[in-house]
Amino acid sequence: MLGALDRAGATLPPRTAITQAERDLDRAATLLRVRRESALDAAGRLDAAVAGQAAAATGLRRASADRSLPVERLDPTATALDRFDRLGMELRHAHDSADIAGVPAGEAAERQAEAEEKSEAAGQAARTAHARHDEKDEELRTLSASIGAEATRVLAEVADTEEAVTGAEQALEQARAAHSEALQSRAGAVARVEVGEQAVGEAIVEARREATRLRPYAQSDLLGLMRCPPHLRWPAADTADDDLDPAVVGLHEAILTATRELSPTETSLKQSATRLTSALTDLQAQLPAAGLDHRPEWDTDEGLIVVRVADEQGLTPVAHFAERIAGERRDQEQLLTDAEQRVLRTRCWASWPGRSTGVRSRPATWSTQWISRCVPGGCRPA
Repeated sequence: MLGALDRAGATLPPRTAITQAERDLDRAATLLRVRRESALDAAGRLDAAVAGQAAAATGLRRASADRSLPVERLDPTATALDRFDRLGMELRHAHDSADIAGVPAGEAAERQAEAEEKSEAAGQAARTAHARHDEKDEELRTLSASIGAEATRVLAEVADTEEAVTGAEQALEQARAAHSEALQSRAGAVARVEVGEQAVGEAIVEARREATRLRPYAQSDLLGLMRCPPHLRWPAADTADDDLDPAVVGLHEAILTATRELSPTETSLKQSATRLTSALTDLQAQLPAAGLDHRPEWDTDEGLIVVRVADEQGLTPVAHFAERIAGERRDQEQLLTDAEQRVLRTRCWASWPGRSTGVRSRPATWSTQWISRCVPGGCRPA
């Protein structure tokens, strides 16, 4: 029965259309109610308008009857009234404009009155000046006639003085112009001097900084390697003035003289760095193999590689160490007597490789390196 009920329910049409129809019905009912209210409101306004029109018609008929104005003359009368109103407005604007223009006109009249007063005063002053001029002219003529040549000379001196004054004024203007140009030139020169002093200061600082890079070269062993005078040293203290210390200048010139014929390239510098690295590697590998507790050390001071050997005497430059080792070897060779050399040669002959190959005679010249490596227990080839 439940299954049959479900199937019956499934065959029923959905309520979506009914729900949508109910919503449309509610919306239409609301719209109808609003339109009915609007229609009632419009009907009320229409009734009021009809009543107003009837009252206006009644008033019009009453006014027409009171003024005995025919109906056919209403439009021309209304047109005449409108034109009268427009002309009245234009007339009012014209009166306003006239009132506004009256204020500048009054001010102009006042200024004209003041100008006339000033003109009258100027005319009076001009007449007074003409009168005084005539009096002075008459006095001058009288004085000229009475004084004669002296007056002429004085007038000439006055004219010369006026010309001199004019020339002095022109010279003064020229001098002022030249003074102004000189001030501008002086300001420009002062600015250039300040810029130059700043550039010189920067150049001095840069020169001192670059000169400091020569400090590692002021060592006797490095100077000897570069074929420079070995007495050159770095100054103990920097000078307070702007000039470099003469010792620094001498060191720089010596290095330039020693390296003037050199023309390194990037390739040669790389090859030199490679050779130096290989040599340091070989030195580090072979020097401790001698069993004498010799240890190579090096450091880089501003691009300069300084190699030293640590032994019983401390850190020694590698060149000095090589010279000392060579000297010690020469001393040891000199200590060998002739008898010791014969004994060593005899013992070395006992292990001479040539014996096994049938060579019975000893070589006429013994290798120093071979003899130096002979020990009482036998010989080992170098």
